[in-house]
Amino acid sequence: MTNLETQQLDPFALPEEKPAPAFNTTSDDRLWGALIYWSQLILPAVAPAIALLSDQTNKIKFLRYHAIHSLALLVATLLYEILAAMVVVLIGAVLPCSICLTWLIFVLPVVPFAYYGIKAYQGETPDVPWLTKFLANNRIV
Repeated sequence: MTNLETQQLDPFALPEEKPAPAFNTTSDDRLWGALIYWSQLILPAVAPAIALLSDQTNKIKFLRYHAIHSLALLVATLLYEILAAMVVVLIGAVLPCSICLTWLIFVLPVVPFAYYGIKAYQGETPDVPWLTKFLANNRIV
C-alpha cells in the first residue's frame, strides 16, 4: 500500500504541519522567553513591551517571536475574560448558587501562559493553534 492510499483510507489522518522556526538560543534568551509569558500573570504586557522596545532584545528573533505571541495571547485572554464575565452574570442570574463554582473559568487563561512559558524555557517555538496562523497571515511574525 502506498502512502497516498494510506492517507485516503485513514479518515483521522492529520495534515502535515510545517515545523516551527528553529532559533539559536542562549540560556539567557530562553529565560527571557519564559519570563515574557510568566510575567503576563503578574504585570500584563510589561515584559513583552520591554523585549520589543529594547534594541538588544528586539534583534533576537527568538525573543521577538515569543514577545509578539505573548501580547497576542494577552489580547485573546482579555476577550475571553470579557466573555467569561458575561457567562458568569447570566449563570448567576439563573442559578445564583452556581456562582461559587463559576470563578474557575477566570483561572483557565493561566494554563496557556504557563505552558508556552515552559516551552520557551526549553528553547522551543510552538505554534499557538489559531493565533500563530493569524499572526503569520497578517505578517506580524
